[in-house]
Amino acid sequence: MSTDLFQTVKASLKGQYGGVIAAMLPGGKFQGNEYVCGSLAGGSGDSCKTNVKTGVGSDFATGEKWGDVIALTALAMNCGQEEAALFLADEYHIDTDNQEPPARRRSRTKRPLFRSCRYLILPRSFRGSIGAFPAGATATPTVWNSVMPSA
Repeated sequence: MSTDLFQTVKASLKGQYGGVIAAMLPGGKFQGNEYVCGSLAGGSGDSCKTNVKTGVGSDFATGEKWGDVIALTALAMNCGQEEAALFLADEYHIDTDNQEPPARRRSRTKRPLFRSCRYLILPRSFRGSIGAFPAGATATPTVWNSVMPSA
């Protein structure tokens, strides 16, 4: 994570926190130094409060907290803080000295449980009652060699 990027974005937005927060959480209202809305999706209500001078806030309904507008943006957009900082820099035309966008993480795909396992360990109660094994499988008293191809 680039602290220079974060500092640049926060310093550039310092006087505009109210507008940035209102844009991220539409449908709320200003009450003194706080922007109040229903949730991190915005809307009417009063469980989500953010200080417009510091960017510190909390959604009291869910217990989520943030320390600045970048963290708020990351929570509202459901992304990482670096991606949120780059989004804010792009949205508010902040020069970030050619910061590179964050590398995308590979999503972890769900794999079948037994596809990645070489052996299927059977409970004691099944060991004597299985009957016939599939063609190509071998059996020992405790382990049944799966016929699935190994990864």
